[in-house]
Amino acid sequence: MAALAYYPELHDQIILIEEDPNMTGLTMMAQPEKSTKNFLAEKRTYKIYVNSNTEKERALDFHKMPEDVKIGWFAHELGHLSEYTQRGNTSLVFMGLNYLISKSFKRSVEHYADEITIARGAGRLLLSGSQMSFDHASEKARKRIFNIYYLPEELEPFILEYEKACSK
Repeated sequence: MAALAYYPELHDQIILIEEDPNMTGLTMMAQPEKSTKNFLAEKRTYKIYVNSNTEKERALDFHKMPEDVKIGWFAHELGHLSEYTQRGNTSLVFMGLNYLISKSFKRSVEHYADEITIARGAGRLLLSGSQMSFDHASEKARKRIFNIYYLPEELEPFILEYEKACSK
């Protein structure tokens, strides 16, 4: 997975990629595996789910995406995993609950994953995916998506700031 190059601290983590035909309205999702045997952060297994049911649901077809978009979206999901590795189990449980019940919390989590992705150098790849979502989503889906995620034009200043800092 090319996106893993942006997250060297995750190289020793067990990360499984699984197609999920039961996902609704999402293209990808990252989570710690739900298991009682993985209590310690360094022993956890993580899963990145890819929606394989694009006919019934509102998700984009991951397999038809350009490679840069795939890498950018995987980099975003790895941004979540990078944060999860820093949290204990109780913190992860509360994070998950807050993510489900609070739209503002969900927005802050997704924005943070985008910011991590940009800080790791994958911002242009992330922007490709954001632009693709914006260009191909219906107006209704666009409102739903970008009520949680950054708009392409909101990502651009973060990316430019990162690139400027790297060029010094």
